[in-house]
This record gives sequence, C-alpha cells and structure tokens, in this order.
Amino acid sequence: MVGRRRYDTPDSSRNNWVLALLTFGEGWHNNHHRYPTSARQGFFWWEFDLTHCILVLLSWLGLVRDLRPVPSRVLEEGRPGLPTRQGSD
Repeated sequence: MVGRRRYDTPDSSRNNWVLALLTFGEGWHNNHHRYPTSARQGFFWWEFDLTHCILVLLSWLGLVRDLRPVPSRVLEEGRPGLPTRQGSD
C-alpha cells in the first residue's frame, strides 16, 4: 500500500525500501510482479536484495542452480526517468 510503482502491473504492488531492508529484499514487490521468474527482486544496484546475494553464494557453492536473471528489456523499462508501461512475459 505504501511505496513506489516502477512498473505498470495489473495489481497494486509497490516497492518499499524500508520493507525491503527488513525482509532481505522482499520489499521490491512491484519488481517481482513485473518479472516474477527472476531470482532477483532488487533489479538495480541501489535496491539491496540480501536474499539474491545468498542465492548467488549458494550457486557458487553448487547448492542451487539455474538462477534466472532479469532480462535487459525489463530493466530498460524500469530505468529512472522513463515512463512506465505495461508488458507481458
């Protein structure tokens, strides 16, 4: 209910940096609703996502695999200063 909508999604999801810090990255909820199959919810370097960091570490150790990145076209949609738009994936 509180936060910013980086992406125009069909729901009311929002990104909230305070919640993201408290939940290790889960507060980047609008990002997740834009591209839910990515292992990463903080799409940009300033969106801290500890859960993704842990998953990357576990992949280096061979304990998890096939982490899906965020496609560059989705990142471009969400770049600051660009208008949001609806997309389908």
